[in-house]
Amino acid sequence: MKLRYIENEREYNRLLVVPERKFKNAVQRNAAKRVARELFRTAKPRFQGGYDCALIMFVGSYNYHDRHKQFTYLSRKAGL
Repeated sequence: MKLRYIENEREYNRLLVVPERKFKNAVQRNAAKRVARELFRTAKPRFQGGYDCALIMFVGSYNYHDRHKQFTYLSRKAGL
C-alpha cells in the first residue's frame, strides 16, 4: 500500500483509491477498494482537513487488520 497526498484549498479531505492491475478480477479489486474506503472513513476524525489523498493498493494476502496497520503507519508517517 502507498499513500500519496497533496494539499487542497478545501476544509475536508478527499480520497482516491487505486487498486493495482494485478488483482485477478473485479471482485477482488472492489473488495480492496471497500476496505480502503472504510479505513479512510474510520480515520477521518484524526486527520487534518485540506488534503487530497491517493491510496494505491497492492495485491497480497492481507486481511482487514493488516491493511489497518499499513494505513495507520502510512498516515502517521505522512503527518496527516
